[in-house]
Amino acid sequence: YVRRPKTSTVVKTTLCFSCCALLWFVGVTTFSCSNSSLDEFIASVCESYKNGQLEGNLCSFLCSGAVPRNAHCHPNHRGKDIVFSVQWNATKVIVKAKKSLLTSYERVYEEENGKRRYPSTPEFLGMVNENLNYVLHKNIVLTEDDIFVNGINPTPAGMNTVFALLQQNEYLFTWALQNTNTVPKIMGVCGHAYAVEFLRPLKTSEPFRNRAKIALDLLKTVAFLSTTMDEGIQQCDMKVDHFGIDRAGNVKITDLDALSLHSTVQRNIAATGSCSSNKDCDYFDCSGHCTSEQCDALLLDNNLQRVCSNIFMGRLLGRYSGLLAGAPDSIASELTSTLETCMGKPGVLVTANETALIQEKLQGLLQRSLPLE
Repeated sequence: YVRRPKTSTVVKTTLCFSCCALLWFVGVTTFSCSNSSLDEFIASVCESYKNGQLEGNLCSFLCSGAVPRNAHCHPNHRGKDIVFSVQWNATKVIVKAKKSLLTSYERVYEEENGKRRYPSTPEFLGMVNENLNYVLHKNIVLTEDDIFVNGINPTPAGMNTVFALLQQNEYLFTWALQNTNTVPKIMGVCGHAYAVEFLRPLKTSEPFRNRAKIALDLLKTVAFLSTTMDEGIQQCDMKVDHFGIDRAGNVKITDLDALSLHSTVQRNIAATGSCSSNKDCDYFDCSGHCTSEQCDALLLDNNLQRVCSNIFMGRLLGRYSGLLAGAPDSIASELTSTLETCMGKPGVLVTANETALIQEKLQGLLQRSLPLE
């Protein structure tokens, strides 16, 4: 028998750091927006703009030559090819596009004998309304004044622009929720690219009273998503960096790629197919259900559970490190217990009444932690 030497703490720490650095490098190099990709995107958009294939109030700025020098790319947005921040009209905005090329989107026109046939304006309005009704499950009837805004006109370029934007889930929900104070304001568009207001990131390093106020706003947003439409909206990519704060102090959702109606999430889960456990049926952070080795159309968790687990509690190296870590002694024990109840047990459905009671309990605890005004 030869005694196996123990791995030193220094070696373990070094290995851990190296692995983290490698994962960061792979993530950034795989999903980052590099200067070359940004230059290619700008060149492509401006070529299409010059040729009359797209339009919008953002186009002249994107094609002014100032963007590549002043833009700051935002990496790790796996649902979008393009995400960068830049100053536009003395305001900081975030410019996004799911795919960098206009040709990557389904076209609105038909080819006939080498010529493009675009729909008439009434036909196009019908196409847009039909698409919105299908995705949002609402009886929407938009007019020309509703659709042709932000420098978009009822022209072939305008139709290309609107049709490409509506094929992007994030833009569609950002547009649908514009007047609700839960998503960023749309500032402008240029073809398939769109600009929204910049939101200040949430920080877990602020004093607890500040984080408690943010958490209370998050709870309001979660409650709103459950009631704003005929059926609930699910955020299936629940992360602290997918929320931000506007100038007025409102907490808004910054990343809506995985935002979907409840029934859409159920369909996506069922479409996963075969499974050996519930985990195999998950749709991003939304928990699916496996029955007889097939994913069925059942969602096992809700937005509040995901907020409690992924944002309020959080986990780093086995320790709770989320937005509500380090609570004052007056509520710490009760808050931890309530958050653990909020997260629920794997595979166990939580009723709407139970969810409402948990949310009310959390709101009460957070209010208690705030100084009297």
